[in-house]
Amino acid sequence: MNSIYNFHPLQKLWNYEGNIYDMGLEPDEQGKPAFYILTESGEHITVTITRHQELSRVMQYLNLMKTGVNVEFKDYAQFNKVIQKVFSVYGQRFGLLMHFDNTNLKYHMEALKGFATEYDVARIAGLGRSTVNDLTRGITHRPRFFTICRVYSAIYELEHRKKALA
Repeated sequence: MNSIYNFHPLQKLWNYEGNIYDMGLEPDEQGKPAFYILTESGEHITVTITRHQELSRVMQYLNLMKTGVNVEFKDYAQFNKVIQKVFSVYGQRFGLLMHFDNTNLKYHMEALKGFATEYDVARIAGLGRSTVNDLTRGITHRPRFFTICRVYSAIYELEHRKKALA
């Protein structure tokens, strides 16, 4: 969805309607604290949260996930723990196994060809190479949700490294 309303990171966050494969806090391009989500397409939506308005909207977003986690901000370290609790409850909703279409994974692996291999993805994700291979080839149809999260987080990290070297 590429509407004019989807340009601001907060708006992109609020408009996103798919699975989330990772979320947390990280430094933005200027080194300021930022909330991020990793979408199922591999997009990394990042919102800097140094102003009250941004922080408040991110807290509202987390509350709308209806996880039962008390979303409050005391400091950034504590807030990151809250985000991880929200993500953990969110992931548990998928159950142990989820239906998985490997089309998007194959696309990302193809884009990394010549820069990184399935072994690199597996190493960063903390998984066996055969797990990544089985997912890429479509052998595994019902993987664990958090396995998929780890694979996509590793792919994002490798894509980010590749972009930094370009």
